[in-house]
Formats: sequence, C-alpha cells, structure tokens
Amino acid sequence: TEIYTLSLHDALPICPDDVEAVIPAGPDGIVLPKSIGPADVARLGDMIARHEPASRKGLTKIIVVCTETASSTLSLAAKPWAHPRLAGLMWGGEDLSAAIGATANRDDQGHYTGPFALARNLCLLAARAADVTPIDAVYTDFRDSDGLSREANAARRDGFSAKVASHPAQVDIINRSFTPTEAERAWAQHVID
Repeated sequence: TEIYTLSLHDALPICPDDVEAVIPAGPDGIVLPKSIGPADVARLGDMIARHEPASRKGLTKIIVVCTETASSTLSLAAKPWAHPRLAGLMWGGEDLSAAIGATANRDDQGHYTGPFALARNLCLLAARAADVTPIDAVYTDFRDSDGLSREANAARRDGFSAKVASHPAQVDIINRSFTPTEAERAWAQHVID
C-alpha cells in the first residue's frame, strides 16, 4: 500500500503542487495531518480529483489525523465527517499538546489526561459515525513492547480497528493485538451456523 502525507495548512502554498506530483503515481491514499475540520477532506478530495487518471477516479482515499488542532478536535462532535474518499480518522496527542499549550499529554501513571482522552474518544465516535476506520494514536516509546501491547489491546477493546506504528518493531505487536482470537473466531462461526 502506498500512502503519502500532505498538510493543507502547514504547507498550503505547496500542497496543490504535491498533490499534482503524487496522484499520477496512483497512491492508495493520502494522510492529511493538521486538519482544522471536515472541510479539509473535501478540499483535498477536490485536489485529488483534478489529477486522478480516469482509470483511478475516486480510488485514492484519505486518512485524516483529526486531533492535531483544537478546531479539528471540537469538530469531531459538531460536524459530520463522512466523505466518499475518507477511509479513516486517526488521533494523536503529540501535536495537540503543542496546539493547546499543554506541557504533557499523559499523567504520572502513563494515562492520557482529560483533553487527550476526550480527543481519543471523539475520534473513535466520529469515525464510527462516518463509517470509516478508527485508528488509535502512535505509542511513542518503541522500545516498550509491553506498554505498546497493553495500549493496543485497550484500543481494540474500546472499538478502534487499527493503531499507528512509529517503528517497524511495533508492527507485529499491533497486528497480534488486532487479530481476532480463536474464541472470537469460534463465536463468529457459531453465529454464522
């Protein structure tokens, strides 16, 4: 899967040029960071449509990092995010910390503090309301396999369908956490039968 990351706001003058350069290569998707709300999905979708070859019309999807600004985070509860190109909503607390002037996003026990727990929950709910994949935030300590496993298991428990990896060593742990267990498979087969 080919995915490119573009920012509409941080690099607004060059974003259209980036889209024009990237889309003819046929990426599966674009990751949109630093959004300020669902209108950014429509803007990026329009840019993609202008450069998408006829054979790929509508195929390039968008995953939005939807909690890196206060306005985007609040819009998760206030506006619908559904869009034909939207494939997922991803949350993250690192850039939101800077955006709101927080000195940390976790407490002394490693749990997300109030504003960041709210952002996580809003991302999950907005993704489900838009019928797209909810993606849990990156676990930044790539050397802490046990912590990653706990956090990935909690994300799956809460309803997330995926988790961001920041290091190749995290991929297998995340995949294990999001793979159905034998008991879950057996229950699904029982329901089908």
